Amino acid sequence: MSEYVEDKEIEELADEAVRELFAYREGNRKGQLKELAKKLLGRGAHRRDDIFWPAGMLMLGLLEAGRIQELEQYLQPWISSQNAAVYVDDAVTGYVLLHLYEKTAKLEYKQAADRIAGFLLSARRDKEGSIIYNQERAQNFIFADGTGQAAMFLARYGAIFENAEAKDLARTQIINFLQYGMDAFTGLPYHGFEAESGVKYGILGWGRAVGWL
Repeated sequence: MSEYVEDKEIEELADEAVRELFAYREGNRKGQLKELAKKLLGRGAHRRDDIFWPAGMLMLGLLEAGRIQELEQYLQPWISSQNAAVYVDDAVTGYVLLHLYEKTAKLEYKQAADRIAGFLLSARRDKEGSIIYNQERAQNFIFADGTGQAAMFLARYGAIFENAEAKDLARTQIINFLQYGMDAFTGLPYHGFEAESGVKYGILGWGRAVGWL
């Protein structure tokens, strides 16, 4: 009886995740009009991204729930667009794509993952080799979000395709954060750091930073 109830609850959660995932994309579509208006007015505009980390996290859950059909439906427009990855956070979706490739052997999932790998492998890095979180700004901040996301994807990508460069870059992200982003007294991570200045940023022990690491 308990197994049935648990399975039913998981299905209900998965149904809600599907609803929120497609609502996220719809929200992006509406937001594109606002961003276009900002651009026309000469203001900074945020590029909308259907595979940004909130979508990636929902897709991770759906992957665990076995909802492959909905995942394929959501991802197909981005895959078909041939758009490049634009944010470090896209690595979460890359991780999902790798799992889909392993489950289905569809070449389009590998090719989509290759685009995300290409972005990360060529991304700006600081003097220690950490991937700079915000690639479009003139600063060298390293955040736990980007460290965890990039390392998770690159390590699996490197393992599946025997790509030594990806594995080495994944390892570097974790090693550097443990060296520069931790509090010496408590052993807890800050949200981020800048290796050049030695300054640490954000709340000590912030839950999401701990989770990503």
